[in-house]
Amino acid sequence: MYKNRHFVFMLSCLVCMGVLLWSQSHFLSSDGEERGWNFADLGDWGQAITAMAQGEPMETQVQPEGVVRSFWRQLDLRQIDSAKALVTQDMVVRADVQELFTLFAENPLLSIQNTTVVATDVSGRYLVNMRWNSVISDREDVVYFCDVQNREGKWVISNLIRP
Repeated sequence: MYKNRHFVFMLSCLVCMGVLLWSQSHFLSSDGEERGWNFADLGDWGQAITAMAQGEPMETQVQPEGVVRSFWRQLDLRQIDSAKALVTQDMVVRADVQELFTLFAENPLLSIQNTTVVATDVSGRYLVNMRWNSVISDREDVVYFCDVQNREGKWVISNLIRP
């Protein structure tokens, strides 16, 4: 029975999957209450684990500059709903922001290149220099100011200004 290498390989895979499922499942505490993992006690590691579980990059929760980079990356990838999640509700309904979302949703050939995010003297404000390029239109150098705030433990863009 053990001479069949396929059987041994499959058995070891099943054991590994079982250990993985067992380690990720909920467990009972000493008082009989079911509880899961508490990652809040782990500090930065806990934030990293939480970010991985939510499917967002860690930089969007830990670094305000990362929110700005992630916002423009998601616009470039046409993930409009994910980009809307990184701005405040007040920003989503503004006409200029809606125009920006529409611009990227309706122009599949438009791409963002050479994005540079620089912190300014004002706290929470970032200067974003980028180049928009398209096959059917000329290259355009674009500048935005992004204000970032921490709301409910998560960094979000609170203002977007094109000078």
